[in-house]
Amino acid sequence: MNTTDPSLPSYAYLAGPMRGYPLYNFEQFMGAAAILEHRGIKVLNPAQMDLEIGFDPLTDPFDDIAMHSAMRRDINALLQVDAIILLPKWRESEGARFELGVARMIGLDIFEYHNGFLTGVDEYDLRGVA
Repeated sequence: MNTTDPSLPSYAYLAGPMRGYPLYNFEQFMGAAAILEHRGIKVLNPAQMDLEIGFDPLTDPFDDIAMHSAMRRDINALLQVDAIILLPKWRESEGARFELGVARMIGLDIFEYHNGFLTGVDEYDLRGVA
């Protein structure tokens, strides 16, 4: 539970589209993380984790080997948090849908992020999503 606002998670993982976006959509991930952290939510941000291991979105390719490594890391990250926050257009992302599946299987709270606001998501909202 978030001590600032009990309706918000205290520790959350960001999931959303990266591949196929300019600079792997790092700008959206970083912007959302900054807003959420300002609201008192500790954020595990895969874009930040990529930067911390030396990935450069301007020059580095994100091939299948990098994807497999990142997904293994991200699954481990999901085991550390109490919620997953889905960024806009997450339904278009194979990786985000996979992360959501893991989150559902381990009982994480699920939120969608839109313009700085979070909306809780329940199983009814996720019907038809793998």
